[in-house]
This record gives sequence, structure tokens and C-alpha cells, in this order.
Amino acid sequence: MGAQSTDPLFFEKLLISLYNLGGSSEVDALRRSIVTVKGEIPRKNNTRREVYRHPDWLGFDPSDDQVMALLEAGRVFVETELKGKYPQFFTN
Repeated sequence: MGAQSTDPLFFEKLLISLYNLGGSSEVDALRRSIVTVKGEIPRKNNTRREVYRHPDWLGFDPSDDQVMALLEAGRVFVETELKGKYPQFFTN
């Protein structure tokens, strides 16, 4: 049995950050809230790409494609899986 990671993956960090920001955020503000393992802010394209990779969990605001939103399925995943796995990263 492998050891459980104590550091979330990039996609998990994105979900946690978006959740902590109230479920939606301007992409640049979201990027600044995510710090990679190396202490770097992720690139804008890398952050936006996750919407296309996970369309059931993330979306863009219909009136502003610079705003990302956590969809219901993403919120449920955060609350049922990530809050228990990484409680130290949650502010609410």
C-alpha cells in the first residue's frame, strides 16, 4: 500500500482555490492563489485548459471568459473528497 500524498496535484489545487474563492474567480486572481510545488504561479493557459479537460466540473462565466466557475459536480467532489484529504488547505 502506497503512502498518501500530503500535497495536492495541480488540478486539486485549482479546485480547492476556486472553492475557497467562493466558487468563481477571475483567472488571474485564481492563478495567484495557486502555488505550485516549486513555488511558482501556474501559467494562464495551463489554468484555463482545465476547463476543457474537466467540463463537468469547471466552466467559464457565459458573460466573461476570463472568469472560471466551479460547477456543481466540482463542488461536490471538493466537499466529499478533497476536504477530507487536504483539510489544511481549506479556509471555509
